[in-house]
Amino acid sequence: MQVYSDIERESETFALPNVEVWHVPPGDHRTRRLYFETPAMRDVYGESIHGMQSGWYWWACSPGCLPDSEAIGPFATEAEAVADAQGESE
Repeated sequence: MQVYSDIERESETFALPNVEVWHVPPGDHRTRRLYFETPAMRDVYGESIHGMQSGWYWWACSPGCLPDSEAIGPFATEAEAVADAQGESE
C-alpha cells in the first residue's frame, strides 16, 4: 500500500505517495512480491526482510523505486504503521 507521509499532499495534482506500508505474515520471512517487482528488486527486497518478525512495516519509498529508508516496525495493525509513517503516532 502506498500512502503520503503528509496527507495534505494527496490533493496536489502531481504529488506521488512517498511511503510504502506492507505486511510480513508469520513464516514468510524470505520473499515478498511487489507489484513492480523485477529480479534485481526481488533480490534486494528478499535480503532486506530476511529474518524480520511478522507484522506491519513502512519505509520511505516512491512508486517504482527502491526504498529510501530502513523498514520501520513491526506494528500490530496497518493503521498503526500508517499513523507512524504520517507522524500521528503517540
